[in-house]
Amino acid sequence: MKIEALEVLVNEILPLHQSIIEPVSKKIRVPFQTNLKGLEIYPSSSKRIGFMGFFYESLNKGLFGGRLNDVRFGIDFYNGESGTIKPDIVDDEHDIHWESKSSFYDKECEIMRRQLEGYRFLQYSKPDISFLVSFYRHTLPEIKKKERTLEQVFDGLISGTAFSVILPLSVVLQIYETPVSGGIKMARNYQSRNVKWPDCLCIRPHTINRFLINPIENFKILGFNQERFEIERYLLPPNITINKRKVRPFPIVKIVDKEYGRWVEEFMLNYEKEMERTENKGTEGLEMFDELEEEVPF
Repeated sequence: MKIEALEVLVNEILPLHQSIIEPVSKKIRVPFQTNLKGLEIYPSSSKRIGFMGFFYESLNKGLFGGRLNDVRFGIDFYNGESGTIKPDIVDDEHDIHWESKSSFYDKECEIMRRQLEGYRFLQYSKPDISFLVSFYRHTLPEIKKKERTLEQVFDGLISGTAFSVILPLSVVLQIYETPVSGGIKMARNYQSRNVKWPDCLCIRPHTINRFLINPIENFKILGFNQERFEIERYLLPPNITINKRKVRPFPIVKIVDKEYGRWVEEFMLNYEKEMERTENKGTEGLEMFDELEEEVPF
């Protein structure tokens, strides 16, 4: 898909986004060190990726509230291994933990397997918490390959964020567990033999696009009853600024699972059965967490 086609796609669904979202904060700050005049510094690809992640975490916090989280939660897996996981945003007032993901609009969106398994553990140990994943799609190509200053990355994201889709953990895990359904490839579970490239869930761009255009079609493909979900559509207001720069308004689709509480109860029962099976089999299963997230190549 070319950028022109993306613009056509977004413009076609804009009439559905009549509600202007009321952000928690209209003035968002993303602190970073700017280059001295006449001196351009090109950070490493990992720093560019890290900055992009911080940009969207800050934007998500400004829109929906909570606090940027720097606390790692300990994970004790039922096979005896342990590790940590760090949600991007913690909203204690509304009992929500957020994970923020961003990707180029025509590329897969990757979520590390150890992250998904970590969130499964957190959901089991914190049943009163709702876990949400924000997917931001942008038009800044080759973030890993093309050298850019942080100012150039910032400029590209300010003007090039195309849309956002918010999914509950229940839907993300269904994609994880059923990447192919009815002959339609929603995603792929990538298994790597390279320790520098961890196993991950790779969600296809068409899948994320369908959540923007026609989420009901995705519900059918995944085997959900469409009545279970509410589809909330918003548009970013024109007066939101990041570092005093206006963000180009973009559409937001939020999928609300009306049966999330019941899903958590069923999930916990199934998780306990998994624990029993694993205990019976001995030491099989999950890879240990790598706490050096900045070394992950996406």
